[in-house]
Amino acid sequence: MDIRLGDVLRMKKGHPCGGNEWEVQRVGMDFRLLCKKCGRMIMIPRKLAEKNLRQLMRDGVVYKPLELAKKADSAETGAESVGSRSDAEAAEAALGAESIEGGGNGGE
Repeated sequence: MDIRLGDVLRMKKGHPCGGNEWEVQRVGMDFRLLCKKCGRMIMIPRKLAEKNLRQLMRDGVVYKPLELAKKADSAETGAESVGSRSDAEAAEAALGAESIEGGGNGGE
């Protein structure tokens, strides 16, 4: 999941002060989060933070965890679509088959 410095996370469970919005201060294997209501800082493992995330606010835009996962998946695959990739593989396989047939006949 793509969580960056300065993002504001809204978690499922609230802080004892009554706030449930946290600003990301540090990113890595764990997060340092700052409570937006009382200013308390906590360290929380990445896995636990991602599990308990309800919303992420970045630059005034609110994302839900599923939207972030879809966005990350599309960024990993790049601009290529699955259909164009299979067409390229089919063309490569056809060229490979021709070169094998041609190589066997030319050597005799």
